[in-house]
Amino acid sequence: MEENKKQLNNPEEFEIDITVLLRDLLHSFSKLWWLTALLAAVAAVGMLLMGVWSYHPMYKAEATFTVETRNTSQSGYNFFYDNNTAAQMAKTFPYLLDSDLLLERVKADLGTELLNGTPSAQVIENSNLFTLSVTSRDPQAAYDILQALIKNYPAVAEYVIGKTQLNMIQHPEFPSVPYNNMQHLKYAALGGFIGFVLGMGIVLLHALLRNTVRKETDVTTKLNAPCLGAIPLVVSRTGRKNADLSMHNSKVGMPFKESFRGLALQTDRALEGRKVLLITATAQQEGTSTVARNLAEALAEQGKQVLLLPGDCQPEQVRQAKGQADIVLIDAPACQNLSQLTPVAEQAEAILYVIRQDYSKLPRIMNCFEDLNQMDARLIGCVLTGVRTGITGYGYGYGYGYGYGYGKGYRYGRYGYGYGEEKGGKYAADNE
Repeated sequence: MEENKKQLNNPEEFEIDITVLLRDLLHSFSKLWWLTALLAAVAAVGMLLMGVWSYHPMYKAEATFTVETRNTSQSGYNFFYDNNTAAQMAKTFPYLLDSDLLLERVKADLGTELLNGTPSAQVIENSNLFTLSVTSRDPQAAYDILQALIKNYPAVAEYVIGKTQLNMIQHPEFPSVPYNNMQHLKYAALGGFIGFVLGMGIVLLHALLRNTVRKETDVTTKLNAPCLGAIPLVVSRTGRKNADLSMHNSKVGMPFKESFRGLALQTDRALEGRKVLLITATAQQEGTSTVARNLAEALAEQGKQVLLLPGDCQPEQVRQAKGQADIVLIDAPACQNLSQLTPVAEQAEAILYVIRQDYSKLPRIMNCFEDLNQMDARLIGCVLTGVRTGITGYGYGYGYGYGYGYGKGYRYGRYGYGYGEEKGGKYAADNE
């Protein structure tokens, strides 16, 4: 495995493939959609409750006037002057409101030291219409302050803009209904949007941090190792798992079988006369046992004498098997437990590495490669298992679907299974 050291010691930066990223997003969303929906619902309820808690009804009392100067002529010039007078009154109103003169008069009329309301003035553009309004949480306070302003404002304004007269055309009414109705739907929609954006942010982060092997090209470009084949995920129409994921099982589709026949050809070519092949993976549930069994069957179909041994066999059994078969396959445990079979691993001449699609992280796979570098056996390549197709797939596989798993459903004896004496194989030794 010396040729892999250069890649592992100097890992290149991985470029983001937009197509893969989009598929990652779809895949992450298919797993985390419930979280996005939950965050949207929680945020919607939270914003609604916050809106209810912070809501304070406000009341507005207002009156509209026309502004006239002392000269009541109907000429165009005086109308223009009246417009300017109204605008000037609106502009000076905030300053007059802060003046002690107006405030003291209004407070005196109301018999209070504080005004429980906010006055404002507005002029309708290009007219001499002037609106005076007061907003307050207390409808009675808004109405009373407005009445006091109507009474005292003209007299105070006379000191600033001269003699004016306010003709009321809309009398103030008591504000019995708040003007700022609670907008429940608006708060809920805003909260739902915030929750959805937060959920999609988590989905995006999940997609970006996956950093797993998704395609055959990932094996060659990111791990600098040959990919000898891709095994499709087998899915039954009923969705139930089949314990017998074998090439000789009539319920398993042709794509699954053909993928192993192709893997057998590539493996035989890559072995280059080596006999003992160790089959391992980064972690459990990646499909080492399924690969080992079906690879043995496929090699047997091609006329090879094959022995399949369990990972807990003894070195003497491996040496004995080499004399009885063309190829000896060792169904080893995951690489993280490789220390448990060091004596057997030392008998291996080649290594086939099983990688389940989108499962183990790339740094973890690289660490296992580093551990395997300490062995004399040569890594002949990798096989990608559980390959999905469809909207969340990556362009490989056939969409059948049973899962793969290490050590499930099979029992091995001292020498395990032997293949090759007949098409489809038969036992080469007694199985316990």
